[in-house]
This record gives sequence, structure tokens and C-alpha cells, in this order.
Amino acid sequence: MVSLLLVYYRYNFESILKVFKYGFSLDLLVLILGVVLFKETLEASGAVGNLSRFFTQYHIPLLSIVIILPFVGGLLTGFTLAFVGSTFPLFVSMPEMTPYAFSLAFACGFIGVLLSPVHVCLILTREFFKADMWGIYKKTIPATLLIFLVSLAQYVILNAYR
Repeated sequence: MVSLLLVYYRYNFESILKVFKYGFSLDLLVLILGVVLFKETLEASGAVGNLSRFFTQYHIPLLSIVIILPFVGGLLTGFTLAFVGSTFPLFVSMPEMTPYAFSLAFACGFIGVLLSPVHVCLILTREFFKADMWGIYKKTIPATLLIFLVSLAQYVILNAYR
């Protein structure tokens, strides 16, 4: 798609190089590598299995884990791959997880990303439009609340018929 836009707007070679340089920045590549290494470290160290056993042993409700962990991961990183890479390996090891729980977990993590002050899209949008952060959040919070309520309703209703 991007290639078609570059052709349509007749970008010259130098401009195309700038686009690729910006899109494949070292910071982004290091972030992706860090998330993948963190996920592998969690799995190799046995932390994933131990956390799963800990949550089960202390009867921590699955619903709270599925909501809080991805949300905090998304909020802290502002990057979808980061919350998925750090929380979903844990969820895969939990036997009580259902497809609806994964759906709710993804929605909560994505809400965290959308509300994160370090989310790249939010930062660029705010800078480009010279927007006030509170003004952005006043419009974003109701939408994220709707995403949460719909995904929670899906989880509750579909788990009831399981």
C-alpha cells in the first residue's frame, strides 16, 4: 500500500529513502528485538510456568489477570507487540484460558496502548496538530471504555454458554 502511495505521489528516490529510514528506525528495531528477547527469557527461565502456578495456587481470579496484566503492559510500553509478547506466553500456559479470555486480554492491552502517553501515534498526532493531551484523552477515554465494555460482555456471555 505504501509503495502505491509513493508511486502515486511521484516521490523521488531520495524521498523514498527517507521514508524507509524513518519506517525502519533503529529505535523501533531495538524495541522489537527487546520484546522478543524478553519473551524468550521469560519462557527459558521458567517464569511463565511459575507465574501460572502462582496465580492458580493463590486463587487469583483469571478475569483480573486477563484485564490488568495486558492493560499495564500496553500502558507502559505504548506498543502492541510489547504487551502481547510479555503477557500472552503466560496466558498460553494457563489451562483455564479460553478464546474469549484471549480476546478480552487483547482488548485490554490495546486500550492500554491507546491511552499510553508513550504511544508513538499519540505523540505524533499531538505534535502535528498541536493538540492538548487532555483534549485528546477526553475523546479517547469514552471510545476505550466502549471497547472494554463490549469485550467484557463478549467474555461473560460466551463463557456462560461454554
